Amino acid sequence: MGESNMLASLIRYHGTATQLLASLAVDLSEQDLDTPIEGYERSIRSTLQHLVEVDWAWRSAVETRTTPDWSAMAGPAGPAIADIAAAHAAGNERLLAWIAGATESDLNAGFDVHWPWMPEPNEVIPWRAISQIVLHGQQHRGELAVALTRLGRSPGNFDYIFVEAS
Repeated sequence: MGESNMLASLIRYHGTATQLLASLAVDLSEQDLDTPIEGYERSIRSTLQHLVEVDWAWRSAVETRTTPDWSAMAGPAGPAIADIAAAHAAGNERLLAWIAGATESDLNAGFDVHWPWMPEPNEVIPWRAISQIVLHGQQHRGELAVALTRLGRSPGNFDYIFVEAS
């Protein structure tokens, strides 16, 4: 499997697994959506929003090969879980389209980004940035799965090997 095929497979998983969790949260009460997850500062809603925003930042850096323009951040259209899920799906599709057209050089040539939380420029290598999207998402999907399970909505087995292949 080529590098771009592997990255596309991981991004498809990232999208499908995140959509599964959002589907389990879509009809929760506002209180359940906005109560911080036990042991974690974010709620279900804010965690899903965070995924959209962080994915946007990394995707924007990869697409433009420069520091993201934070004033242009494409976040959810509204606070409803369906809006957040739609924004996440659209971002994933955009990244999959970029990966489909990427050359080996596009995936491997580094560039500098000035993240607001880091004092010095940071070199970004696109394939690593795309991997970061998936791995960062995995952390938060685990937190969401715990929260949803506590509310009686376990996602069950959503391992990569089962979800991406479906």
